[in-house]
Amino acid sequence: MRWILIRWFFAVLCLGASAHLMRQGLKHSGISAAGPVIFSLSAFVTAVLLMAPETAVRLAEAFGGLFADLLFPSERFSKPPLSYHMARHYRKCGQLEESLSHYESIIQHYPAEREAYLELLEVAEALGDSRRLTRYTTRFTRRFGHPPPATPESEKELPASGKDSDEV
Repeated sequence: MRWILIRWFFAVLCLGASAHLMRQGLKHSGISAAGPVIFSLSAFVTAVLLMAPETAVRLAEAFGGLFADLLFPSERFSKPPLSYHMARHYRKCGQLEESLSHYESIIQHYPAEREAYLELLEVAEALGDSRRLTRYTTRFTRRFGHPPPATPESEKELPASGKDSDEV
């Protein structure tokens, strides 16, 4: 601790000398100002180097952490952002297996997403995958305290087919 105080004392002295020498150098004109300005800058650099061990480490840790997270993401960024886009796209294109894997990924990272469970159950029913249907119905019931609402795809198609028969 004693060496730190001595170093900071000399740093403050160098900073004061730097300011004094710069003022003296600015009073001169021409080449006669070079000596005080050069010594002023030398004293300033010395002051910075004397203060650097305490200040540089703290600044480097603060700013280095921000940039390190960009290059090497930490644990807090290990979870992908919540997005239904790909799962719904694959479902719309008829690639139901791929859609199921995206819904399962959403549920793995965001287990409280009720909508992901419901859409996964609809896709599993459309595929006829009774194993996943049973598994995720059980998980839904455990997580939310009630079974999922009965909205099979066949019921969704009934009103549409009913409209077609009315129009004919």
